[in-house]
Amino acid sequence: MTAGQAYQDMVYRGRKESRIGIRELKKLCKLCGPEDAKYAGLAVDWFQEKGYDFTEELNSVFVKTCVQGNQPEIAVKRFVYAKGRMGSWSTASSLNYLFGSLLEKGDAESMVNVLSTVVPKGVRPNVTTAELCLQACSQCQNRELYESALDICRRFVLVPSELENITQKHPIPAASNDAVKDDADNGEEDKTDA
Repeated sequence: MTAGQAYQDMVYRGRKESRIGIRELKKLCKLCGPEDAKYAGLAVDWFQEKGYDFTEELNSVFVKTCVQGNQPEIAVKRFVYAKGRMGSWSTASSLNYLFGSLLEKGDAESMVNVLSTVVPKGVRPNVTTAELCLQACSQCQNRELYESALDICRRFVLVPSELENITQKHPIPAASNDAVKDDADNGEEDKTDA
């Protein structure tokens, strides 16, 4: 059975039966090959719509499916959905796995969006999560994004010295080149007017 067939079967049976178990969703995630991660995302959406709840184990399996399918954005979409519950079941290890994949893709913005959604829901990432996020923000040279990430990280990194070590390893980006260029352009205009 393919992941697509398993998804269709689950939806069909869900119309007849009163409840489909989390075991079915886990089974579907494990069936997914690299090109099938979209079915895991659709199944999570369907479970969300039906009002079913998730577990930390299911969250980990789902993230693993998306990352191994080289489609972490599928997990990100479900985590940042404001009314979604999948992100609420995140663990530090599943976030680290997801963030490692996003770091490889250079997607710092998704990391910040995920953290800003799951931390207020009570998820407690760890220092590695903070480091992956700040590393990505530092690499993309976006000062505003870095500052947002740092603000969120201050909420869950309980030891300030650990956060200080991370910011020393992955420093805040300098002012963007556009801002420096604008300042230089303004200075040149002033000189020509005088």
